[in-house]
Amino acid sequence: MEKDHLYNRFQRQSILPDFGVTAQQKLQEAKVLIIGVGGLGCPALQYLAAIGVGHLGIVDGDSISLSNLHRQILYGTKDIGRLKAEVAKEKIAMQNESILVTVYPQHLDQSNSFSIITEYDIVLDCTDNFKTRYIINDACVILRKPLVFGAAHQYEGQVAVFNSAPGAVHYRDLFPIPSKPGEVPNCEEAGIFNIVTGVIGNLQAGEAIKLITGIGQVLSGQLLTFNALHTSFYTVEISPAGPLNIPLDKDTFYDYDYDVFCGLKKHQHTEISAREFDELVGKGVQIIDIRNEDELPEVSELNAIKIPLQILRENIAQLDPEKKIILFCHSGIRTQTALDMLEDEFHMTNVAHLKGGIIKWLDYKSTTK
Repeated sequence: MEKDHLYNRFQRQSILPDFGVTAQQKLQEAKVLIIGVGGLGCPALQYLAAIGVGHLGIVDGDSISLSNLHRQILYGTKDIGRLKAEVAKEKIAMQNESILVTVYPQHLDQSNSFSIITEYDIVLDCTDNFKTRYIINDACVILRKPLVFGAAHQYEGQVAVFNSAPGAVHYRDLFPIPSKPGEVPNCEEAGIFNIVTGVIGNLQAGEAIKLITGIGQVLSGQLLTFNALHTSFYTVEISPAGPLNIPLDKDTFYDYDYDVFCGLKKHQHTEISAREFDELVGKGVQIIDIRNEDELPEVSELNAIKIPLQILRENIAQLDPEKKIILFCHSGIRTQTALDMLEDEFHMTNVAHLKGGIIKWLDYKSTTK
């Protein structure tokens, strides 16, 4: 690309105090990985591309659904059903054709994290589940990669920079023990104010830019919280948590059981996919809705029995031991807790759950019409 074109594109930031040509050159040489291009990853990715980060990596194995569009601003109605990573690459190429974009249309896990993360200078965690956050953190600690963490919940969001230097705090210092499954509902269950994801994603991009260029002061060792209802920000210091249950090298990382650590695996639960669930509806199975009474969406066509999780134990007599029983909640998290209880206390073996919850089934139905 011609120098005049580059100058015109980046002129407004290049004339900033303490920025200049040197900072712009650092950005062009930088390689940043965004894990998750949802509500946080979309704005982070757009602003990193706009400022001229030379190489952007995108990791996401999900497809776009209608419920994503209110906060995942890279996508439109015509993109529904397509892979987020692929669509994000196309949109970023239209925004800034001078950068390299590499996509990994898959979920990040223990098997692929090292091979992907090792190729980049900085990692942005824009995911929404605890297991993946611990995997990302531990891989970054072992590989000595700075990690920009972001999270959003209802009207609040958080940002922090981990592992920015040898001995710096990391995610396990903030959360040494993971929350129990279902204890912290995700945005599908609790809801999310889209402004929060936009603010937090932009702040993550800003921290990455500061790490690359050396301008300003990064949020290393600090957790910043934003409250959209009060339009307020505050920061707290993160202290080292002391001895931690963390893998210290690749071998122990690969052997580490994140499902057990995060409380996701107590029993080997039987999972029913959205397609399998759709095929079983009306064919002699008993369907139990363990969501709260007022939870949406309504799915009256399933003829499900409503027994909220908190009163399931007291209503166990409503479950038919002669039938295959399928539990569902909003996103498939609370049903894990319910299955543990049914198997441990009532020794039931005829129960399964809808993987991904009722939202996954509704997405499946919308794409098969």
